[in-house]
Amino acid sequence: MTSGTDPLTSIERELAQERRAADALAKRLSAGSDRLLAIGKEQVDAYRELARLRVQALAAAGEGALAVPDALDDADRRVSDLLRSRQRTADALLADIRAADAGRAEREAAREACAQRLAAAAATVDAAEARTQARLEADDGYEQALADAHEADRIAMHADDKATVSERELDDKGRAFRGDPLFMYLWRRRFGTPEYRAAPPFRWLDGKVASLCRFMTAREDYARLLEIPGRLREHATACRRRADEAFGRVHALDQSARVADGIPALEAAEAEAATALHEADSRLEADAATARDLLERQRQMAAGEDDAYRQAVDVLAAALRADALQELHQQALATPFPEDDAVIARLETLERERRQLGSAVDELQAAVRQRQERLRDLESLRAEFKRRQYDQPGQGFEDGMLVATVLANVLGGMLGRDALWRILDQQRRSRPPQSNPTFGSGGFGRGSPWGGGFRTGGTGQRGGRFRTGGKF
Repeated sequence: MTSGTDPLTSIERELAQERRAADALAKRLSAGSDRLLAIGKEQVDAYRELARLRVQALAAAGEGALAVPDALDDADRRVSDLLRSRQRTADALLADIRAADAGRAEREAAREACAQRLAAAAATVDAAEARTQARLEADDGYEQALADAHEADRIAMHADDKATVSERELDDKGRAFRGDPLFMYLWRRRFGTPEYRAAPPFRWLDGKVASLCRFMTAREDYARLLEIPGRLREHATACRRRADEAFGRVHALDQSARVADGIPALEAAEAEAATALHEADSRLEADAATARDLLERQRQMAAGEDDAYRQAVDVLAAALRADALQELHQQALATPFPEDDAVIARLETLERERRQLGSAVDELQAAVRQRQERLRDLESLRAEFKRRQYDQPGQGFEDGMLVATVLANVLGGMLGRDALWRILDQQRRSRPPQSNPTFGSGGFGRGSPWGGGFRTGGTGQRGGRFRTGGKF
């Protein structure tokens, strides 16, 4: 049997791999977006070089200067200011992400320590209960009290059964009496009893009716039929009261023995460990929400969806769309100077790279979104696994290979979660405790004071996993 924490470890390992993959994609996307901006700036620089060459040509011909370089210089300054501000924001975001990663790693380690502490506390409670039960089994007085309780419980159940059968017979056998209108008329008038009251004429008539339907004989039978269930039920109630008293004595002995052996204090430590584990899980869930927000902001910056990037792109686009630049480009194509030709070739190369890189950036954006969605799915899977308490102390899975295979298929996207939960429920097993939860007063179907170890829920509250149902 494999431990209940093994699938959780696999899920967390997959989460760590997915985070690394998402981070690598985000870095590639950021590099691509930065390169797109750099291409825009290089295009501006190229046009500035064209303008400089044109100014030199105009100066040699004695013509006026161009205003294009000033406009390009202004665009370059504005873009540089935006990018410096954006870099500061990116640096702060990266610091927050690294701090969140470090905090998550610490809290995951703390959570693992809490889980180990809970498992140890549960095992301690279980071992202590087993020792207490062994001591009680060797106590003749306790064994006699337990035997008396079982006997009283047996008698009470037998009495209850007899009373129930008699009540059913009353319903069946009394149907004939209740269906006779003459009999029921006299029965309701209390005929034949000291309570009967009637005037002489009616008394004479009622006597005739009684003779006609043989009422007096039937009345005795019906009275006896009514009396027996009541007496049996009264007897069953008294038997149950004595059984309850006997059970209470055994239960008190169990509780006293547990207190004497310090089990309540051990259970308090177990509950404290369970609460600490629950709080650790809550902190990790909060960390996951914070990490999702930070990663989304990082994705937006990497994809160039932040305000500073958009403004820089708009400034560059406006500068490169200027009519003066287009005219400058056409003039450079018309001149025979090799310097102009080199700049034009550079602009064409930059434009090709921009188009190719733009398509790659779009694909990277889609990949990053897919990775983030996968991260959310894995975090949800981990949270649901913990909510179902598969990783609680004493829990495991009978066929570890089957569970690992199904989980791998779910993580690989070949199976849905429903298949995983179905297999986990089918394979789920509780490791047998050392103590017996049906020992002593735990064997009467009224809840058990035993079985504290490996019975603690995720919130520190004791569940009823080992408590018996029904009657002993």
